[in-house]
Amino acid sequence: MWAVMLSLVAIVIVACDHSGREVGYLRLTLSEDYDYPNIRQLNVPDTNDFILTVTDSDGANVYNGKYGDRPSEIEVPAGTYTIFICSEEFSEPAFDKPVYGCESIVMVSSGENVGVKLYCFQINSGIKLIFDKSFKERFYGYDIYLEQRDFSLQYPFNETRWGYFYPEQVKLYAEKEQSRSLILSRNLSMSEMLALKLYASEPVGDGFSVVVDTSRVWLSEEYLYGSGNDGSSVSKAIRQDELIAYLGAENIWVEGYIVGGDVTNTSVNFDPPFAKQSNFAISTFSEASTREQCSAVELTTTGGIRAALNLVEHPEHLGKKIMLKGNIENYFGSPGIKGVKEYYIEK
Repeated sequence: MWAVMLSLVAIVIVACDHSGREVGYLRLTLSEDYDYPNIRQLNVPDTNDFILTVTDSDGANVYNGKYGDRPSEIEVPAGTYTIFICSEEFSEPAFDKPVYGCESIVMVSSGENVGVKLYCFQINSGIKLIFDKSFKERFYGYDIYLEQRDFSLQYPFNETRWGYFYPEQVKLYAEKEQSRSLILSRNLSMSEMLALKLYASEPVGDGFSVVVDTSRVWLSEEYLYGSGNDGSSVSKAIRQDELIAYLGAENIWVEGYIVGGDVTNTSVNFDPPFAKQSNFAISTFSEASTREQCSAVELTTTGGIRAALNLVEHPEHLGKKIMLKGNIENYFGSPGIKGVKEYYIEK
C-alpha cells in the first residue's frame, strides 16, 4: 500500500490538581513498531518535525507545535480532546508534496488511563499525467492544467513529477490562445495515487478522440473522450464537449442539447425567461448546470437563424437536442459555434 503507516501512542493519566480540579496528562510518544528504513525511502519528513495539535472540545489549542518539541506531559482538564498530527502543512496543489497525518479523539475521564494509537497515512492525493506521442502531437501548442478550488497547476508535456491535491474533485483543462476547455474531471480519494495516460486515437477525417487510461497500484480504469466523428455531416456530428479539438475549423456539424441562454464568459441562464436573442448555450449533457459544461452558440440574423432559434421568442426549444453547422471559434472565453448556416432541431 502506498500510504505510510506511522503509529503514535497517546497515554492519558487522570488525576486532580491542588485545587481539586480533575486533570489529565497527555503523554504522546511514537510507537517503535513501524519500519523506519521504509519511511526514509519514501522521503517522509523527520517525525520530530511533524506538526502536532491538541485541541479541546471548544476548539482551543492545548498544544500546537512540532512533535519533537512537545512537553513530556501535557496537563489538561478532564474532557474531550482532538489530537491531529501531520508531516507538513498543505494549502494548495503542488508537485512532490505528499502529506502524511491522522486525527483521533481522546476522552479524558476521572481515574482512567487511555492509550490511543494514531496511524499516519497519506492524507492528500497524487496525480501523474503521462502523455502519449499522439496526444502531444494533437495538442501541440496547448497548455495543460490541473485545477482544484481556486488553484491551478500547469502540467507541461515533459513533466514527470507527481502533483498532489486535496482528496476531492480535480479538473483537467486544455488552453490555447485564451480559449480553454474542460477535458475531464475526477474525484480523488484520500491516499489515492492516480496515473492518467492520455493519448489521441487515429483521426477520422479532421477529427480525433482522446482516451485516458488510468492506473494505480490497486485501481485501474479507462476513460474515453471523443465520439470518433469528424463533423463533416449530420450523421458524423461531433459532441459539444469535443469543440476544443476543432478550434478554428469551419463548417463543422455539432450536436448537443439546448440548455440555456444569455451566455457570458462566466455564466449561463438555465431557466426562462431569457433576455438575449443573440445566443444560447448547448451541452453534451441534457441536465448541464455549470458554465464549463456548456458552449455558446451565436445566433446570427442571416438566413433567419436568430428568428427561428432564439429562446426569448421560442422558450419551447429549451431542453431539445439540436444539430448545428457552423464555425468553431473562441466565443465568450471558450470554444463555441459562430456563423451557423444549417440546423436540425428535435421535434
